[in-house]
Amino acid sequence: MTKMTHPLAWDCFRCKPITVDAKCENCKRWHDHPDQTFGPRTAFIEIEGSKSEACCHFPISLLKENQ
Repeated sequence: MTKMTHPLAWDCFRCKPITVDAKCENCKRWHDHPDQTFGPRTAFIEIEGSKSEACCHFPISLLKENQ
C-alpha cells in the first residue's frame, strides 16, 4: 500500500469500494486508507470497485512527494 503524503481537502468526496484492489489502495479517495482524513462534512460514495464507471481514481503514487 502506498503512503499517502498529501491528503485531500475535507470537502472532497471519498470512495468506499465493495471490492478493493491495488488501484483502490493507490487512490487518494479510498475511504479506508489508514492515512485518510475526514472533516465534519466529508462525503463518500459506495461503488463496486475500480472497474466501476463511477470510479474517480486519483493516484497517490503519481504525485510528487515534496509539493
